[in-house]
Amino acid sequence: AHRDQHTGALPSAALVKAVLLNSADDLGRPEVDFVSGFGQADALGALQTMRDGRFFGAAVAQGASQVFTLTVPAGQQQLKAPLTWADPEAAANAAHALVNDLDLELVAVGTGQRWLPWGLSTAPNADSLALPARRRSDHINNVEQITLALPAPGTYELRVRGYAVPQGVQAFSLAYEITASGLTWVSPTRADNLKPDADNTLRWQWRGPASTTARLEYRPVGRPQWRVLN
Repeated sequence: AHRDQHTGALPSAALVKAVLLNSADDLGRPEVDFVSGFGQADALGALQTMRDGRFFGAAVAQGASQVFTLTVPAGQQQLKAPLTWADPEAAANAAHALVNDLDLELVAVGTGQRWLPWGLSTAPNADSLALPARRRSDHINNVEQITLALPAPGTYELRVRGYAVPQGVQAFSLAYEITASGLTWVSPTRADNLKPDADNTLRWQWRGPASTTARLEYRPVGRPQWRVLN
């Protein structure tokens, strides 16, 4: 999808990683966790992110910043943005594996409110590793993700800063997703066929309160009555 829209240019590995993490569906404990990571990969969502061009690419040096502006409409369920970069190799037996350290921050332009990425406890015991993610600066990983539930409408800035970049300039990729509330039917579509006398998979995505109930109905073509799918 990227190649077709960019005159044959392939995406960087960092961009592919950002798009895959950005489109993943959260599982288990809210936000990132040590059991399910960033969630379950959503190939269709990743493809749509590429097709929609919902990503940025730039580079920062030590102490420098790059700012990207987003407009969030009213009635959105979530704003999500992961930052990724291909970090240089650390020296053998280095105390810290991360060489170039970038920081991500989300800022509401109208109010000045700020949000940091989600981070996990690194204490080496089971109780600590099971703790929920909390917002904090991350100086360990070359992946940082910010999510914001029920974002207020308005203008936001994603700010990427070179916190510690000892090796020149560091290129990075940043993807984003602004998700509206509601239901999206995924498959089958009008172009698909349901196979007779076989198992068929129905897929949809729901963005909204987890406690919402619904009823799934179907109607054969040419029949007036809808039937509940048990």
